[in-house]
Amino acid sequence: MKSDLILFIMFVCLLLVSGCKDAKTGIVIPESVAKYPFAVSNEWEYKTVIKSEYYNKSGGFDSTIIEELGNTIVRVISSNQTLKSYNSLFRLESFEVKTPQWKSEHYYLNADSGLYGIAYSNAGVAQVVIPEKSSSHYLTLKDFRAKVVNKTGLFFENYYSPLADSVQFYEIPRKVLAYPISIGKKWVELIIPFFRERIVTGLVDISANNEINRCYEIVGEMMGSKFVMKDYFAPNSGLVRRDVIADSLFISAPDSPDPTGYAKSTFTSILVRNNF
Repeated sequence: MKSDLILFIMFVCLLLVSGCKDAKTGIVIPESVAKYPFAVSNEWEYKTVIKSEYYNKSGGFDSTIIEELGNTIVRVISSNQTLKSYNSLFRLESFEVKTPQWKSEHYYLNADSGLYGIAYSNAGVAQVVIPEKSSSHYLTLKDFRAKVVNKTGLFFENYYSPLADSVQFYEIPRKVLAYPISIGKKWVELIIPFFRERIVTGLVDISANNEINRCYEIVGEMMGSKFVMKDYFAPNSGLVRRDVIADSLFISAPDSPDPTGYAKSTFTSILVRNNF
């Protein structure tokens, strides 16, 4: 199964804020909130890396390893899909640049109250559940890589199976973004298979796609988990960056379940190109 970076969920929480740039700083300043810029043929490209930082006995970092996982394309391919009782759904596809033959598709309802994930076309793919503990009784760095990197990529709730071809519906539509966006706004994104709540914590300047973007920071935490997800959305760009952070991960030897050290791991995807 392909898993490294199927980045369609980068659209699992999407937002567009209309705005303008400050004449002196070049920073985009939000003026009003609008729906995410879904339009047929709109396309985003993201670069993804994973950074592993290894703690020493003093609480600092002994070493850092950064791995580049490649680039992913996300594209809107339809704006008027009908599935069951849902009309006017947006259909998105995503694929890694190095393996364009392996694609994922997701369906979203861009309603006045928010952006909802409705369905996906990768049947037979198990929903990823981030565990609190591994089979060795610890949440390990290996677990993080296996569950977050090797199974989902950063921005997607499911990964792609070359054998899957039928549309699967979420048991409950996922409210991935609440409109209108504003600092302090909070909502429940999903309940099944785990509970995740999101909150808009503030405005942050992010350098991406050759410009400085004034972004809303949206933080999501999974109840009972050490994982934190941070999304950054900018005017006229949509999703600019996503970080999945796991701290105090245990490192264990191949022949022992006991921890031999600790690490912090950050999985980051950042916008490098769009076509609108």
